[in-house]
Amino acid sequence: MDLMNPGQVLFEEISAMIEQSRRAIYVHAGSATVLLFWEIGKHINTDILENKRADYGKKIVSRVATQLTERMARRKILLLGDEPTEENE
Repeated sequence: MDLMNPGQVLFEEISAMIEQSRRAIYVHAGSATVLLFWEIGKHINTDILENKRADYGKKIVSRVATQLTERMARRKILLLGDEPTEENE
């Protein structure tokens, strides 16, 4: 039987706890993302398109998607601590 020293045991236990937490975070984040997308779709369909199909709705969604991408990219840069460049300012 291979006996581990107390430091190695502690390391393995903490590693297992971290991995278990990571898995739980991935599951929760996935569920939250699905719910977010459903709520966004419902909001667009109900409030913007009024439950109808419309070509202008595609334009609105495209414009909002571009704006959100720009805003979220800036926030990601700030969150990660990357230095701003001319492209991402």
